[in-house]
Amino acid sequence: MPLGHFSKTTKSVHHHLINDKEIVAEHAALYLTQSLRSFAVSLVGIFLPIYIYINSADYLIFHQDKVLNGIIWGFAYFFLRSFGAVIFSAILTKPIFSKIHMNRSIVISIFVQILEIYLWIQAASNMYLMLLAGLLAGLKVATYWIPYHTYFVKKFKGGKYGKNTGIRFLFEKSLAGLSPLIGGFVISRYGFDAAFVISMVLLIVSGIPILLAIHENKHKEHDVENILKNFLFNKKYKKMTIAYLGEAMDAAIFSIGWPILLYIGLASFVKIGTLTSVTTIISAITGLLVGRAMDKYGSKLVHGVGVFFNTILYIPRVFATTALGLYAIDIADRLNSPMYSLPNQALAYEKAKRSESSTDYMIYREFTIHIWISLISVSLIVVLTQVLVWRWIFLFAALGSSLTYLMDLDTN
Repeated sequence: MPLGHFSKTTKSVHHHLINDKEIVAEHAALYLTQSLRSFAVSLVGIFLPIYIYINSADYLIFHQDKVLNGIIWGFAYFFLRSFGAVIFSAILTKPIFSKIHMNRSIVISIFVQILEIYLWIQAASNMYLMLLAGLLAGLKVATYWIPYHTYFVKKFKGGKYGKNTGIRFLFEKSLAGLSPLIGGFVISRYGFDAAFVISMVLLIVSGIPILLAIHENKHKEHDVENILKNFLFNKKYKKMTIAYLGEAMDAAIFSIGWPILLYIGLASFVKIGTLTSVTTIISAITGLLVGRAMDKYGSKLVHGVGVFFNTILYIPRVFATTALGLYAIDIADRLNSPMYSLPNQALAYEKAKRSESSTDYMIYREFTIHIWISLISVSLIVVLTQVLVWRWIFLFAALGSSLTYLMDLDTN
């Protein structure tokens, strides 16, 4: 073999190994950043809907009934979060991709999250600060979630994302599942301020992997007006837009209604925290298996089963009154969670990959979901001011859950 040929081959292999190491590092950074971030936020924010519910008792501005008022406060927070997400995304999309860049945007989001957690604490003495915290939560969508999802689509090659989202689900949920137990121990032993400091430090650390390991390429112009024209108002994407309506209905009602129902039924942070930890860790383990099954057999069957049980499990929530019933529903829901939530995410990544611009698609997804959540939250606030039995809102969540299966029927 000629010496020159050997030299070129050696260089090629060396270059290939360097590229492989960079790819592994980027993948690890994406998993680690989200896992640490999830753990840090869950350490103090896992009980946020309950926290809002309890502290709103002296702020009866929506309803004279404390239960209904507390639930409406939760939806008011969600409305402001999603309304803020829409506004900030419209304003910041161009600067993030052309001037700020995604790495820096994610670092900015960390400090936004720290400020939001600080406002949660201060809201104990001034509940109106929770409304400001809601707007800040919307800023995180523009500065963190859109860049993060864009990275995930671009850095994982190939057309299928089941295994990759399953691995992320495993790491994220395993750490998030431990948060209630660890947070409860820290708070009971050293006070809430200690948990707050730990959370802040972990949030700062969570930004380091992406900042150091991710290599950002140049971006084309991303204009929200064109994105809405090409996706949201495009009949071609009608099924996906309706599916995202369903995802928004499910997320908004579950995120506020279920924790409050658990609190009313169990009346114990320890019980809720323990239940959440155990069931979340179990779901994390099954998530990896679900992700692999999706890549091997496709998402239609897996997602169909997940959507069916996720939808059915909302019905007993309307009537459950005993601790045993609430435990059973939560355990069943967590076990089914990977079959419902993982296809939602993986399908979004796959459709983004197949679109003309994966970045534009992820902006469309976040923008659309938060437009829907804004409208749903306002609608539920109006409905809850007129009803006496608030649990019936879980039937709207069931409808939303069933609509998410349109993702599988979309051919884009």
